Amino acid sequence: MKKIICLAVAILACLSIDAQNQRRSVYLELAGASNGVGLSYDARFKEGSPWGYRAGLGWAYASESSLFFDSQSMRYYSSMLEVNYLLGKRKSKLEIGLGTSLGFVNRHYNEAKIINSVQTPDAWIIESVSVPKKENIFAYFFYTNIGYRHQAKSGFQWRIGISPSFTFGGKNAVDKPALYPYFSLGYAF
Repeated sequence: MKKIICLAVAILACLSIDAQNQRRSVYLELAGASNGVGLSYDARFKEGSPWGYRAGLGWAYASESSLFFDSQSMRYYSSMLEVNYLLGKRKSKLEIGLGTSLGFVNRHYNEAKIINSVQTPDAWIIESVSVPKKENIFAYFFYTNIGYRHQAKSGFQWRIGISPSFTFGGKNAVDKPALYPYFSLGYAF
């Protein structure tokens, strides 16, 4: 997996060197492939081409607790790599993309540990303590972007759409496919 990540970073580095005098943008994304909040760089493969790529970083946080179960929290640190196509003239574009989100889930949770159990004639009496635990898990998913992009040659840009996600299974795949809406604000140059 490290080889795949290194190869993807090398390809994107080569593409950014070739990105001079091309339409590029930087934007802050909410939800979508970022899962929470993300910062992305987007450029066309060559001048005037509708084909382009995106490279970004994302962060998400989730927690849950209940009266009967211990609490847990998760932080997802990710990088997004995407190939996209823009269809349309002038500032209004239909955006279609296919990409992957690779990242680490940092999970904090409490695990109950039984320290004593006694059987009485009426019931079991169980004493337990809550032990804090941490784990880091590599995770990935694939996604598509389908949405609207408003982008001038330079200046303000915004995007809105949906990002259906999917996996091909495996040990590190994100368990459940989802349909994430996304919204972003940025600057084109």
